[in-house]
Amino acid sequence: MFIELTPEYMLGIEAIDEQHLKICEWINTLHDHSQKDLNPNKITETLNNLAEYTQKHFSYEEKIMFKYKLPGLAEHIKQHREFFIILEAMMDEYLMLEEEEAKPFTNRLLNFLQEWLLDHIMKEDMKIRDVMTD
Repeated sequence: MFIELTPEYMLGIEAIDEQHLKICEWINTLHDHSQKDLNPNKITETLNNLAEYTQKHFSYEEKIMFKYKLPGLAEHIKQHREFFIILEAMMDEYLMLEEEEAKPFTNRLLNFLQEWLLDHIMKEDMKIRDVMTD
């Protein structure tokens, strides 16, 4: 398993924790495809599914923050948007790669996804937990 959410990454907010786990599943699927055959169609499909699901998750988080008037909403939205700018650029770049460039690029993409998600959960999403579980 490439990325796993250990207990310290759980917010204790069931819906958000489940969504984070699903995002990890998509990242792990992408990792599996990148280790097996680097089939461009499978990787592109997985990236599209990951992006679509992550967008729904971000929207859910933002709605929760708005509904409960949690502080830091604007910054949270900004970080989500910045993530998508980077992800979309990387997805576009992937489509233009030569075959021999695919493996190192996919590894770089996976590292970005892993680092961003884990960092975002610990530094930003935990703020949601701290306010909602008080």
